Amino acid sequence: MTRCFAFLRVSILRDRGFLYIFATFAFFMMLKNIKFMRIRLNEYLLNRQLLRLEREAGDDLLQVLEGGPEYYTNQELHLLLEQLRDQVYQANRFNKKRLLVGASITIWIGASFLCGALGWYLAGYLFLSLVPLSALAYLAATVALHRRFRTYRHARLLEAIIFQELERRRKDASIY
Repeated sequence: MTRCFAFLRVSILRDRGFLYIFATFAFFMMLKNIKFMRIRLNEYLLNRQLLRLEREAGDDLLQVLEGGPEYYTNQELHLLLEQLRDQVYQANRFNKKRLLVGASITIWIGASFLCGALGWYLAGYLFLSLVPLSALAYLAATVALHRRFRTYRHARLLEAIIFQELERRRKDASIY
C-alpha cells in the first residue's frame, strides 16, 4: 500500500511539468467554454424575450387591453368579442378540469384512510402516493391556464371596454 503511494508521489514530482501544462490547458479551455456558454446564454435570453414580444404582439385582446380599442374597426371589435367569448368558454372548460384534478386530492386521501382502516395497506400507500402526483398536475394545469389564456383574468374588463367603444361609435354615428 505504501509502495503505491510512494510511486504516486515520485511520478507526481517527476511529471510536475506535465501536470502544470495540463492544468493550464484545462483552465483555459474552461474559460473558453464559460465565455462560449455566456454568449449562448445571452443569445438564448434574447431569443426568449423576442418570442415573448412576438407572442404578446400577436394577441389582439392584450393589445386592446393595453392600447385601447380606438384603432380597431367595428368588424374587428365584433370579431374580438367573439374571440373573447370563445376563449372564456375554453378557459372555463379547462378550469373545470383543473379543479377536478385538485378535488381528486381529497378523494385520494379519503381512499387511503379507508384502505388503512380495512387493512389494505398496499392500496392505501398507492392512493397516498397519488396525492403529490395530483398536486403537481394541479400546479402544472394552473401554470398552463395562465399561459394559454393570458386575457382570461381580464375578460370582463375587456368585454366592457369593447362594448363601451362600440356604444360610443354607435352614438357618434347617430349624431351625423
